[in-house]
Amino acid sequence: MKKKYKTESVVANAKLNDASALVLKCQDKKDRRVLLILTNPQVEGAAENENISLRLSYIEKTDAPDIYEIKSGDF
Repeated sequence: MKKKYKTESVVANAKLNDASALVLKCQDKKDRRVLLILTNPQVEGAAENENISLRLSYIEKTDAPDIYEIKSGDF
């Protein structure tokens, strides 16, 4: 949090749903974004915290993400 992030872009410790929380979302002056999401799905029969995960995403170009989209009819 000590980096120079845009104040209006910083979100910390926000609940997304029953199994996920947004730990941190922020954007720097060059519009690069960092996302840190904690997921702890409750699976019946699984031990507590067995499926917990922490995902860190760095998005360099928020206006043009490098996500491949599958078009209708491709399958």
